[in-house]
Amino acid sequence: MHKHLQLALLYMDIFYGEKDLKDLENILDENLMFNGPFFTFHSSEAYINSLIKDPPVDCSFSLIKSYVDGDSVLLLYDCQKGEIRTPISQYFLIKKGKISRIQLIFNAKDFD
Repeated sequence: MHKHLQLALLYMDIFYGEKDLKDLENILDENLMFNGPFFTFHSSEAYINSLIKDPPVDCSFSLIKSYVDGDSVLLLYDCQKGEIRTPISQYFLIKKGKISRIQLIFNAKDFD
């Protein structure tokens, strides 16, 4: 398995798993650029603190497909949160062994 894909899947395991969200500090660049339907962050500290304040609860994912192209990884997966199930696309840019950018795409109306 490609090392960038392994890093993206480790992120997913931490985010969706029973692991400590502070473990993200080890894999996210301190200048992380995160952009999603609900939030935008310009540092890993702000992103992680947001997750700790409002952690993902009752969430799981089922990977549909992964793509690796140079320093980029794209994951397409189904997310289950309680009774809600929605497809999500998540793009990761890897630089110097850390995730430096995350672009999260899904239909926010699914979570209204």
